[in-house]
Amino acid sequence: MGNYINKKPILGYGFYNDIIAKELGYGNPQNAILKFLLDVGIVGLVLYGIMVWKSFKGIDSPTLYKVYPMVGFYYAMIMAGLVEINLTHMVVFMAMAIVYSGSKHIHRRLVI
Repeated sequence: MGNYINKKPILGYGFYNDIIAKELGYGNPQNAILKFLLDVGIVGLVLYGIMVWKSFKGIDSPTLYKVYPMVGFYYAMIMAGLVEINLTHMVVFMAMAIVYSGSKHIHRRLVI
């Protein structure tokens, strides 16, 4: 699998690629981080990390209780992603949108 990541490390192969299925005979690498690297490359992984950091950085104490279940869900998805593919692009962006909605950045804009 490292060979495929090394062939396109910057941007990856794009979502819904079947590069692993062609080589190994089954559909995915059984690891969400490796799948993410194959799909969007290093650029996508860095942008994803920045999005996660900014989303969680914006949560302050008064709004934490509103998004605490989603934060727990997101953490569970990351941990489960180490052994199975569960961080597809839809679930990731849905979770980040919910977490970001509880951040102080959104509430500050609504007040002004």
